[in-house]
Amino acid sequence: PFEEPFEEPFEEPFEEPFEDDVPAKISMSISCGYKSDYGTGDFSENNCGDIGTVLPPNGQCVKDVRFQYTVTNNGGGQARLQALVDETNTNLLQDENSVLIDVGSSWEGSKIVEIDVCKEAVKQVVTKATAVAASVLGGSTGTAKANYELVIPSTTVLYEHVSPMVTCTYDGGDCGVKASEACFRGEVDLTHIIKNVGDTCHNIAKVSARFNEDKPRSLAIDGSYGCASRVSCPGDEFTFEEKRFVDFCATNGDIPVDIIVETDSAEETTASTILQIESAITDGDDPILCNSHPTEMWFEFTPSTCAESSSSQFATPKLRRRGLGHSNKSKNNDKNDKNDKNDKNDKN
Repeated sequence: PFEEPFEEPFEEPFEEPFEDDVPAKISMSISCGYKSDYGTGDFSENNCGDIGTVLPPNGQCVKDVRFQYTVTNNGGGQARLQALVDETNTNLLQDENSVLIDVGSSWEGSKIVEIDVCKEAVKQVVTKATAVAASVLGGSTGTAKANYELVIPSTTVLYEHVSPMVTCTYDGGDCGVKASEACFRGEVDLTHIIKNVGDTCHNIAKVSARFNEDKPRSLAIDGSYGCASRVSCPGDEFTFEEKRFVDFCATNGDIPVDIIVETDSAEETTASTILQIESAITDGDDPILCNSHPTEMWFEFTPSTCAESSSSQFATPKLRRRGLGHSNKSKNNDKNDKNDKNDKNDKN
């Protein structure tokens, strides 16, 4: 009998169904780097994690910091990045309207900011961003969010006196030598030299001196050290001068002297030392006094070098200028005072 030849049944080749709804899936991360030398170097060489521990070169506290945003396509099709917005609502895509990202690929964007690591110590610098991408195949939109906290760690602010610690002069000579000859009361010149022996740079906000445990007195830092010169880094030395009236007949022996340094970050440290004065005080000794009566007093106004200061003396023409007081009035002065009063009465 005739048999039909056997034929395998025809089967259509299997094809994956076409999906026209592939959602965009993206992820984002933020990294941070800075330049070791201001204005030069490479951001990738330094991670922001140690930004507060690396000393600025030549006292330069301001650093260029780069935040880098990496967006990765984790979906099943191409994704078009449409926006990358930071915490200030700035679109970091800049001139690019959108960016096409292949499957498994990433796109990187960045922004650069200046941070004063001396002024911003013990503070956090936070950047946040949101990325929005659409599926090329027409699927739903995908979003990703990330944030980065740059913490500038607290470091040690520490100062100490530098030899000769504190110098004291009176009438052109050393206070100790003068006092050893005979105790005296008078205005002395004090010179303080302090050194930054800590492990960080910072901006000096205020310096004051305390002599013999009295109340601290502010020292001028806008003369030799103007606003632009107040950056202090380890190894830097600063010299401050002041005048004080001291009674070395009542003050004798080891005299404590403190220099108090306050930074812009409200940190405070004290450098302490001792001024040794051995005054020649015995029963019956009379202190050396200035017996002459002062006839003039001069004031010199030194304007501030800070740009924020108006250097105004707030003077008003209505203020009466007064001379130095004197206990013995002359008769002529009394007559002049009476004449002044009569003139005022006549005017009234």
